[in-house]
Amino acid sequence: MDSVGTNREDGEAFDINGEESNGAESSGAVYLFRREEPTWRQLAYIKASNTNAEDDFGWSIDLDDGTLAISAPGESSSSTSIDGDQQDNEAEYSGAVYVRRVGE
Repeated sequence: MDSVGTNREDGEAFDINGEESNGAESSGAVYLFRREEPTWRQLAYIKASNTNAEDDFGWSIDLDDGTLAISAPGESSSSTSIDGDQQDNEAEYSGAVYVRRVGE
């Protein structure tokens, strides 16, 4: 399994496998793939749980042993804890990291 971050992607979907449509400029996305000879098969289209324009979700990513960490340096939530208020966008460009378990 491998992942690709596209931090300038413009989709306005939320979470996993939402509709791939434009509407949130540079919100970002991550695509999860599996190699199935002789090609690659897309397993998931991943967005932030609180997609907003200019969040740059997918700026950097790390996939290790089924755990996917995704950075969003443009995220503006002022939350200071895990699972805090993601809708409070009072801290411009404070950044965030999203962690998800993904199946093999």
